[in-house]
Amino acid sequence: MICPACQAENADSSAACARCGASLGTPTSVVVSVDLSPGALFHGRYEIVQALGQGGMGMVYRARDRSLDEPVAIKVLRPDFAQESRMGERFKSEIKLARKVRHKNVCTIHDYGEDHGLLFISMELVQGTELKKVVRGKGLPAPEAYDVAIQVAEGLQAVHEAGIIHRDLKTANIMLDDHGVARLMDFGIAKKEGEATLTATGQVVGTPEYMSPEQAQGKKVDFRSDLYSLGVVIYGIFTGDVPFRGDTPISTILKHLQDPPPLDSAQAATLPPSMKAVLRKVLAKEPEDRYSSARELAEALRLARSPSQRQVPIPTSVLEAPTLPRPKTSSRAVPPWAWGVAVLALAAGAVALWHRPNELPPPPTSAATATPSAPSSAPSPEPTPVATPFPAPPEPIPETAAPAARPSVRAVATPPPAPATVAARPAPALTPSPPPPAPAEAVTGSGMLQVIVHPWAEVTIDGTLVGTTPLDRISLSAGTHTVRLRHPGYEVVEREVTIQPGQTERLRINLATEGVRKR
Repeated sequence: MICPACQAENADSSAACARCGASLGTPTSVVVSVDLSPGALFHGRYEIVQALGQGGMGMVYRARDRSLDEPVAIKVLRPDFAQESRMGERFKSEIKLARKVRHKNVCTIHDYGEDHGLLFISMELVQGTELKKVVRGKGLPAPEAYDVAIQVAEGLQAVHEAGIIHRDLKTANIMLDDHGVARLMDFGIAKKEGEATLTATGQVVGTPEYMSPEQAQGKKVDFRSDLYSLGVVIYGIFTGDVPFRGDTPISTILKHLQDPPPLDSAQAATLPPSMKAVLRKVLAKEPEDRYSSARELAEALRLARSPSQRQVPIPTSVLEAPTLPRPKTSSRAVPPWAWGVAVLALAAGAVALWHRPNELPPPPTSAATATPSAPSSAPSPEPTPVATPFPAPPEPIPETAAPAARPSVRAVATPPPAPATVAARPAPALTPSPPPPAPAEAVTGSGMLQVIVHPWAEVTIDGTLVGTTPLDRISLSAGTHTVRLRHPGYEVVEREVTIQPGQTERLRINLATEGVRKR
């Protein structure tokens, strides 16, 4: 196709001229005489290096900013957009807002201007790959998918806080840079006020697969329309496809309006169960049934990724630091017969101690009824004779026997006497002793650990796998612990953390700057 403005040859499918940026196939009275070929100087400042791509809104070029001596991206909008004054004013007002956005997940806009009827934007040049190409047909593994989805939600929140409704969010407008960081690349700013979906010629501006129901119907949209589009993006990040696709743009739009999200289809088999509830809410047909903000959506994604780690603290005993060996205690129940044997043994010992030598005169008639002295100053009642395994002595002691002679009390298989500490006292009634109290879990107390890793990592503490970041409220015993962070794109990172009683220690790692990428 020949450009009517500069006569340059373009591909038949091109919407704008790769050389001058003029619209192809759309009638326009604007004649552009700006040279945008490689090596040309645009706006007296930007040296064009090459054309990077094109879309329905215009062309994007790689250039070198001679003033800053750094590479930049130049987005040149279609010439017919500059014909209407209201479009130009809207473009300038929204660019002013977009320049205020400074967030790691949003491409930075440097400047804007007009040159020979062409509106253009100078922005940060992001080296990376379109998310559309990364996820096409396969999606990402769940850990990476969660991380990218959360990053995009956080970037969208920053855009919304600047007062901008994106209105054209899709995987083709998101880049993954060389460090794995997701970046929003387009603000959808070149759309007429009150006409979010149609241009003056009646052509669809947005992508039908990503349009919210209210946007597809030409209704007024707000931030929640972007959340719906982000839901479509997230669905594609996990599955590699969009939830609604018809044979024509109109049939696709009708699916957005009428069909429920296909969360239980074969196509959605790779969706984690906790992710389906998030998508069901964000893809609701009515805006009031969706999340209220991108921040709320990002938090829901975090909870879906690590529900147990976010809601239930990990017990201290699971992640306890190594300690000195403790005395082993048996947890077996004592058999009932053992208690009986112990009672008989103690009773026998007590009886033997009861019959120790004393200074009282010998009994007058019978040796079998010898009465011991009471241990206290008051005499004890004479015990009632009973038949026991301890028989009477073989020979009676004569009345003329020496007073010091002791009646012999012998029993068959008599156990040894009880320790001296209970001497001269009757054996008290025995009851099973309670098990000894367990040693204190952490004498010095415990504290909390918070782990945040960018982009994400699997966390192991003292050899125990804890989960995937971000992790809050990990309860640990006071002391030093070894934390290991694993990410498939980086070498393992190991850190020592010291937990103080009653305090929260925070471990923050940016693998892009502090890690070592795998070769």
